[in-house]
Amino acid sequence: MRTPDKALAEKRAKKAIEADLSGETHILDEARGKASTSTVGELVDVYLQAKLGKPNPDTRRENQAHLLLMLTGCGHKDPRKVRLSELDDKLVKQFFRNRVASHDEASLDFDRARTTANSVYRKAKSIFSRKVLASGTYDHLKLPALDKFMSVPFLDEPDHQYSFLPNKLFNKLINDSARLRTENPTLYCAFLICYTLGLRKKEALHARWDWVSIDEEGRFLLKVPGREDWKGNVFKTKSGKGREIEMAEEVYDTLQALSPIGGHPEYLIPTKTDWERRVKVWREFGPWFSENGIFCNKCAHECRKFFGAQVATQQGIYVASKLLGHSSVVVTEKYYADLVERPGLPTILLPPFESNIEEADVLPAEDSGCSPSA
Repeated sequence: MRTPDKALAEKRAKKAIEADLSGETHILDEARGKASTSTVGELVDVYLQAKLGKPNPDTRRENQAHLLLMLTGCGHKDPRKVRLSELDDKLVKQFFRNRVASHDEASLDFDRARTTANSVYRKAKSIFSRKVLASGTYDHLKLPALDKFMSVPFLDEPDHQYSFLPNKLFNKLINDSARLRTENPTLYCAFLICYTLGLRKKEALHARWDWVSIDEEGRFLLKVPGREDWKGNVFKTKSGKGREIEMAEEVYDTLQALSPIGGHPEYLIPTKTDWERRVKVWREFGPWFSENGIFCNKCAHECRKFFGAQVATQQGIYVASKLLGHSSVVVTEKYYADLVERPGLPTILLPPFESNIEEADVLPAEDSGCSPSA
């Protein structure tokens, strides 16, 4: 009965016998249930080593780390030894409570903790997605019913107003990028790509030179595929749609000039290793923004939003929707419609060539706060 306490052992044995006699064979007590299921460690080892097209290895490592984080957040000192039968609704709710307990509900920190808790739970759940289960990856493991673990509602999040960085603040980044080009050319290229082409982080880190072409009129075009499988690396845009974005000649020349510093010349962002392109460069956005008095959780996405704001105000919602790669113009209207009636935003000028962007604060946000992504 997995306990040195004789009285407790007798109690568990009696409960097991009663359950069997009553025909309630679906009831698993601690002695039989927990011991008969695999451990979290066994599960994640199989998950990481499985030959799955999607999710890719990086995403799987992130997902398993979040499952372990949930268990650690519930007080488990060695989460790998936890039985899968312990993954239930009570554990999820305990994790949610522990994550937000130290913050005042009216504070920004509480909102951030709530968003993080939802994100951790969402990624942990993806380990048990229908696609992964259907692949037979876990067939040789002993999995319990996970309905309760998978069906806990996310914490309610407020509907934040979509805000944009004022031109004055973004202009500080543009002016400082001349220094960045010399001191951190990799971060500079990532900034240039997100700011002048409106790419999402995932799109930017996958962007390659064979996506770039020159049309009959001599325009440089970046063709983002809706989906591709390149050398075993599967890429798909958020909406599943491809799009074509014109690249300024100065941007093309600059990226070409800086390309040799990297060890992977096929990519637009020059880095010596895949890890630098996939992880390191995006972690460097935050400290650089902070140096310029801007504090955001998704700094790279602020560059995309600034691009979208300029296109929406100058060329309209439909063009913005197409260039941003939104699934529908309805998405673009939700976030950018209020800007269309606010003319006066500057054209998309480029950091190393034009630093005299007008400081007309015509955007809604007057502080350095950030908002949801689209």
